[in-house]
Amino acid sequence: MLTIYKYFVNLVYFLAWPVFIYKQSNAAREWKHRRGVDRKLFESIQGANVIWLHASSVGEVGVLERIVSAIKNINPEFNYVISTYTKTGQELAINKFPDAKAVFYFPLDCYFPLRRIFARFNPKGIVIVETEIWPYFLTFCKKYNVPVILANGRLSGKSTSQYRHFRGPLSKAFAVYRKFLMQSDKDAERIESIGADASIISVLGNVKYDSDDNEDNSVKRASVREKLGLRNTDTFFLAASTRPGEEEIICEAIREFGDLKVLIAPRHLERLDEVKEILDSHNLPYCLYSEKKSFQGRERLILMDKMGILKELFYGADISFVGGTLTDIGGHNLMEPVLAGGPVIFGSSVFNVAEVSEKILASNWGAQVANANDIKAIIQKIKDGSAGFESLSGQTESVSNKTAEIIIKELGL
Repeated sequence: MLTIYKYFVNLVYFLAWPVFIYKQSNAAREWKHRRGVDRKLFESIQGANVIWLHASSVGEVGVLERIVSAIKNINPEFNYVISTYTKTGQELAINKFPDAKAVFYFPLDCYFPLRRIFARFNPKGIVIVETEIWPYFLTFCKKYNVPVILANGRLSGKSTSQYRHFRGPLSKAFAVYRKFLMQSDKDAERIESIGADASIISVLGNVKYDSDDNEDNSVKRASVREKLGLRNTDTFFLAASTRPGEEEIICEAIREFGDLKVLIAPRHLERLDEVKEILDSHNLPYCLYSEKKSFQGRERLILMDKMGILKELFYGADISFVGGTLTDIGGHNLMEPVLAGGPVIFGSSVFNVAEVSEKILASNWGAQVANANDIKAIIQKIKDGSAGFESLSGQTESVSNKTAEIIIKELGL
């Protein structure tokens, strides 16, 4: 089965070669990285005793930021490079990791790009955040004796069902892994069921749930609300990581609250023009965050057009919505607003975060909604003080530190 996959992706690569050349003419940096033809980039980090860290997109970059910080606390001389798959992840990684030896796009999972890269760059080890399985990439790791660690690993039930059909080939590909560091017992069971060796699977928890520091949430809340120009009597609703279709629901939910302060943050900034049209169609005046970073004056709604800001803003919110849950996406990081001390609401599509959503509901840290009326009802309860949600802040033991210690031990840093 793995052989068939390799033949197939290589055939697609050859057939799509003119497309790649065209893309490279419009986005040279990205497609030189993806095709492995940026010789200077990979030769510049050759022989530097470097660890290759991979984070697919924005959420995973945030996880890597915590892990890298924990590693550097133990080994300040830590040398690393970062790869991402998405453009937004790339931009954030460039901003967050100024001391990385390089930040580049993850290569295409086929023979020629991978051969070029591994011929020029032989990392001491590779750490992949959460769960991306690239069979050809893992084959090259094995060929060049590069150990791999999965950090903050998770696997949805949907993905597990699909991967089980390829358990045999996957178990061979997984032979290159030193450790599978999973978020939960269920994630550990799932990764084992698709071919991972049980003896190298550990359950550490979720890096995203680590607290940043010991500062009291109430202090952070006051600081954030002051920056946003919010009064104590203002109710602030933050809609984060929204996907197509969800902004319409949010607009319908908030339109009757004339004094509600709202910030909407689309998951992908490429959709800003689309979201602007939606706001205009609902006659909801707005300003961009980059133009005016507060609700001072008559501003009622802010549209987020910057990356890496939301984590702090959750501390100022009275209620937050996390997107990808009212459409069939499977959900994003539901715990971020909870860790900031506020309640979270989300839809029924939570297959990527099923255990977390169950924990939130069982602990009364938030609620599940189905439509605009549900959101409207909860906002009203928040405004009149009858919502009755519980609050939480942080894990007692740092998963980032435990992950860093294992990476250092296993990769000999």
